[in-house]
Amino acid sequence: ATAAAARLLYGMGRDNLLPKPVFGAINKRFQTPHWNIAIVTALIFIIAATLNVNTIVNYINFGALSGFIMLNITVIWIYIVKKTGVEINIRRAQSGLYHLRYLIVPLIGLGVLAWVFLSLANDAKIFGGFFLLVGIIYLAARTRLFRELPPELEV
Repeated sequence: ATAAAARLLYGMGRDNLLPKPVFGAINKRFQTPHWNIAIVTALIFIIAATLNVNTIVNYINFGALSGFIMLNITVIWIYIVKKTGVEINIRRAQSGLYHLRYLIVPLIGLGVLAWVFLSLANDAKIFGGFFLLVGIIYLAARTRLFRELPPELEV
């Protein structure tokens, strides 16, 4: 988990989504994102030393459930609302299978995820909501109040 988080931070730093001098730096000797490894390790230590396992699990579940909720909303948005999915032809977009795949199944998934999300501990919802708000404010600042597209990650 430490290596994955450090690598993700490195990619964001390399592409100027986070400050490049810290998050985009590579150690010359070991060829690793050393600052990111140190930051992630320190955060893991602080979290493990101050929180119990149940609280940590709730925080992790907030992030995972939020991501899957956004995924289902995005599928509905792209394929049903905007109809900009990969090469949608009119006949296929009007078929029952199309609506089952891109509307009904994501709505069912959204309902199940919302039900599980609502059962999370309130402190996890508050803590996660705070970080979500911080992320939205950061994105607004980076995109000049959403007038510009955010920088793209290189894959």
